[in-house]
Order: sequence, then C-alpha cells, then structure tokens
Amino acid sequence: MINTYILIIFSLITIFSSSNVVGQWWNPFAPDDYEECAKKAANKAKSNKALDILLSACSTDFPARRNPDQKGTYVYTSPKTQDSYSVNTPSPDAATIETAIEDKRKADLLAREKITQKNKERQIKARQTKLANDIDRKKVTVLSYSATCTTPNCQTKNALILINNKASRKITEIKFGFVFYASNSKVDCPREYEPLRTIVVDIAPQTIYTHKFETSSGSRSNFRICAGITEVGFSDL
Repeated sequence: MINTYILIIFSLITIFSSSNVVGQWWNPFAPDDYEECAKKAANKAKSNKALDILLSACSTDFPARRNPDQKGTYVYTSPKTQDSYSVNTPSPDAATIETAIEDKRKADLLAREKITQKNKERQIKARQTKLANDIDRKKVTVLSYSATCTTPNCQTKNALILINNKASRKITEIKFGFVFYASNSKVDCPREYEPLRTIVVDIAPQTIYTHKFETSSGSRSNFRICAGITEVGFSDL
C-alpha cells in the first residue's frame, strides 16, 4: 500500500513538473500575456528600476503582443529583422515562429501575384480602351461652324459648332479649339487646334449635336471662324 502511494505521488510530481503546468498549478494568478504581465508589473513596482526589471521579465516570458486587429491572436516582432508575424500564442516557440515566417512569406507572395495580375488586367483594359477610343474618335467629326456678332461693335460673338457622332458609344466630353481669320484671308483652316474649351456632353451614337458658345476672340468685322475637335471622351466599354 505504501509503495502505491509513493508511486502516485511520484507520478503527480512528474506530471506537474512538465510543460507550464507547474507554473499554472502553483500560481493560478499568473498573467496570460505581456499586456497583463505589464499591468501587474506597473502595480507592483516601487521604482522605475524595478519596473524596468519586471517589464524585461514580461518580455522574456511573452515575446508576442496582442494583435489589435484580430482578437485572440498575437503579433511577434523579430528582434533581428523587425519583421512582424501573426501567431496564436503570447509565448511562441522556435517552431511556431518558423511556421509564422513561412505563412507570411506565402501570404506576401500571393499578394504580390494578385497585384501583378491586377496590373496586367488594367494594362489590357487600358489598351482595349485606347484602341476603341482611337477607332471611335475617327467617327466623330465637325460638320460645320459659324460665328455672328452679338453687339454693334462685335466685341462678343456667338459661335456655333455642329458635331456628328457616328461612333458606337456615347460621347461624354469634348475638347475643341477655334481660330478666327479675316474673311478675305486665303489661309486654310488648320488641321490641329489648341484645346480652348472643354464641355461635358451626353451625345448618343448616330446623333448630331449643336454646341453654342460665346467668345470675344477675333476681329470686330469681316471675319470667319475655323473650329475643330482636339479630344473626345467616351462612355465605358
């Protein structure tokens, strides 16, 4: 009978001397993580030096910190590289840290692959949009333009430009330019214009649009106007 008791006592000592069971058994009020340990240290310390010693002990026992973004998890920061890793314990061992490092490496690689894929998709979309815009741009033309004086001395003029949208998409924005010449000038209208006006429009496909605007440009008499589109914005594909 005595031998049986001795065997039981020996078994209990063996069990409670392994892992962290002995600490939990003999100290039920032990802190669960660094934050709790630091709080207790602040309450117990009688001086700054004592607090530093206690906090150092807390850091040794609990190298990871609570994760503010995910309750119940912790963040371990490598003292060598300053890289941070997500772990599930406040006291990660070497194997846990190694697993966390590998998980982060895989996650970072996956994130980079997603960014690369999105960039490729954006580039393809941009090329497709540019190609469609170039094709549709050629189908937007100026049918006619004119200008008339609105005051006796012709300081201001009302100009009119007729735009024909033969593209397959709706026009949402137009930039255009215009120049005035003397009515007897033999100079041809330019092929390219400086963009002087930008207008937000809603011109459906296969529609002729009339835009009127006021200007004080040009001479006060005997003039003619030339106008042209410099840029066209279309609805999305």
